Amino acid sequence: MGKKRRSKKPAAGRVKARSGKSSGEHERPAAEPRASLPRRLLPWLLAALGGGLYFLGFVGFGVWPLAFVCFIPLFFALDMEPAPSARRALLLGLLFGYVQQAGGYHWLVPMLERFSGYGFFANVFFASALWIFQALEAALFALFYVLLRRRKFSRMVAASAALAPLELLFPALFPTFLANSFVDQTWLLQIIDLGGPILLSLLALSVNVVLYELWVSVRTHGPKPTRSLAVVAGLVALTLVYGVYRVNEVETRAAASEHMRVATVQANMGLMDKRENPMEGLRRHLDASLELERTQHPDLIVWPESAVASFLPEGVTELGPYITGSLRTPILFGGLSRRDGHSYNTAFLLDDHGAILSTYDKIHLLAFGEYLPMGQTFPWLYELSPNSGHFTPGEHQRALVLGAWKMATLICYEDVIPGFTRNAVREGDANLLVNITNDAWFGRSQEPWIHLSLARFRAVEQHRYLVRATNSGISAIIDPVGHIMTRSGIFTQETLVADVARLEGRTLFERLGSWPGYLGLLALPALLFWRRRSRGQRKDEGKSSS
Repeated sequence: MGKKRRSKKPAAGRVKARSGKSSGEHERPAAEPRASLPRRLLPWLLAALGGGLYFLGFVGFGVWPLAFVCFIPLFFALDMEPAPSARRALLLGLLFGYVQQAGGYHWLVPMLERFSGYGFFANVFFASALWIFQALEAALFALFYVLLRRRKFSRMVAASAALAPLELLFPALFPTFLANSFVDQTWLLQIIDLGGPILLSLLALSVNVVLYELWVSVRTHGPKPTRSLAVVAGLVALTLVYGVYRVNEVETRAAASEHMRVATVQANMGLMDKRENPMEGLRRHLDASLELERTQHPDLIVWPESAVASFLPEGVTELGPYITGSLRTPILFGGLSRRDGHSYNTAFLLDDHGAILSTYDKIHLLAFGEYLPMGQTFPWLYELSPNSGHFTPGEHQRALVLGAWKMATLICYEDVIPGFTRNAVREGDANLLVNITNDAWFGRSQEPWIHLSLARFRAVEQHRYLVRATNSGISAIIDPVGHIMTRSGIFTQETLVADVARLEGRTLFERLGSWPGYLGLLALPALLFWRRRSRGQRKDEGKSSS
């Protein structure tokens, strides 16, 4: 007999031994079919779309309803894999943030072209370095969101715990709050007097989350997020009701309070013109002020930052012969001063005869413009950056006092920092906010509009009138609920006049600060740690029971 042909079919026992769980080996799952190129690109396109919606809703573009939906594409992108890796979450968030920052700060490129001397592509590279750094905020948001979702927290908890501490702590050229989109929505805006912009950001984020969950339930035919919808809708309604109440209450108090007529002078001096011909700048400010005195009879005239662009004599107490001449109205102006070998960017308050009543030295100096980082430690660095200033930061936030009026004075971009303004009001018991600044660096861009919009938040947080005097625009006088009473144009010579009220009292934000951010700062690590520990405890309990 011939040999039997050996069957190629493996023996049943051998198959069972290989696949059976008793062998202690894990069966390798079958490889999933590789996703098509459009499918692989979709999460990245969604992340970029979300970043675009964010900056279009932001101040400067002002399509504010987009702030209620801009995070939805990012949530879709992060949820396209059942368990996205930390690396993937970081990269998706980084793309979201880069588009958000590049769109919102696109005006940095022409500004750098004007002042750096480098070409277009070099300046895009320099601007991108800032955009990428600031995009790390969104990258960290995506990472924390994914980590908390892995620990089975709800989307609402995960998103809120990730956003609040980042908006509180992450450094940015301008504070990046989702709430910034709502600067013109007066009734929504009023809740920032309770917890600052982060409170309004969390409200907008909750709308993003619940709309996303509603869309997911429709696509998957799953249960509707009825309870979440009801809670978020109720919070929005309560916010609007509070806004209506607060606007009426503040306006009633303002009408019954003591008033003062304030004027601002915008001389529109070019950056180099101010340095090369400081007397022309002084002449423009003084001529405009004398005209205001003759026709409008203001109680106070405010000039912008570095309106007097030369250093004033050290130790002088009477500036009438140098500054005011025949002017007989008190003025608050920005100038340069020296004391004990140090240079300061200073705000001076003069009485009606030119005597110095009080001063304030700028604390938040502009890096590379007013000082060079590490320049005091390594003086040779100034040889590499000869145009950088040698200014020293101030040491106090005391108010400038004119009779019963106590003015918290903010120089340049100090008016966009919620905590800084809060401290100034608290330290000086201030009843009026004054900002003096110079945005001519940024040309005819969106920056002056963004700066003005962010300053309006400070008026609402503190319920104080805010007077802004700028060199080239946009000067404005803002009421304590955020309305612009009057404003100037950009690169124009103008004066503004309005009556402001002396408001007292403290808001909850002044008392407690950005408490939603601090709660998030405590909640984020606590939630991450608590879930890890509870899993370990369950494992230990399982071992002991066996």
